[in-house]
Amino acid sequence: MDKMGMFIQKIGALLFCLLFMSVAAIAQGRADKPGDGKTSNQPNTTQSARGDPLSGKFAGIARSSTLGDIAVTLELQNQAGKISGKLESPHGVGTINEGTYDAGRVAIKFDFGGDDGVITGQLKGDAITGDWSVGAVGGALELKRVATAASKAPGPLPAAATVDNISGEWEATADANGEPFPFSLKLKLDGDKVTGESSSSLGIATVKGSWVNGILTLTLDGQAGSTLLTASLKDGKLNGDFDYAKQLQGKWVASRK
Repeated sequence: MDKMGMFIQKIGALLFCLLFMSVAAIAQGRADKPGDGKTSNQPNTTQSARGDPLSGKFAGIARSSTLGDIAVTLELQNQAGKISGKLESPHGVGTINEGTYDAGRVAIKFDFGGDDGVITGQLKGDAITGDWSVGAVGGALELKRVATAASKAPGPLPAAATVDNISGEWEATADANGEPFPFSLKLKLDGDKVTGESSSSLGIATVKGSWVNGILTLTLDGQAGSTLLTASLKDGKLNGDFDYAKQLQGKWVASRK
């Protein structure tokens, strides 16, 4: 019986050693397996290495039934889903004071000359589409990413990019409640910025604005007040809408002198 007891004890010790070694091997295998422990953060590192889809500059049109089409640019900085940056238009500059980005959805709040502005939209590829509002005015928003100098392929610019269809002198007429109101424009295009002056029976007004994606947006600031003009170019003529001091709206057309 003593020999049998010693034999059983040796067998038990051997089984215990084998069980301990198996458990240790399993634990070591789990520790070395990719994706466990600290390595579970690797997908986030890979995502950040691919670049941020939102940060950058976007340009396009903010549409409005009262103000017409307004050229707009957005400069955005996305940090872990929190957005900062600024908005620019012919009417001024707005500072983004709050914004979020999640699963393609963009939500931005900005201050525009003391008025609260809001942009909500969806980022798909290089385009943001959605809605905008500043105070009681708003409408649809269509923006596309503006390529930076580093991302542009080397080589000559397309021939269309060198054509200036805006600079020069224009004879214009606005429809003021059925009465024609003549005025003239002297415009200068520099990149997408437009400057110049306008003259009419009300005097001379300074002109500033933009020419973006085929849309001309001008602000005329004179002694009689501020007038917003928007237009597109068709068959050599400018055709669009005007808003005089938010008191009178209508259509206008211009031809080159």
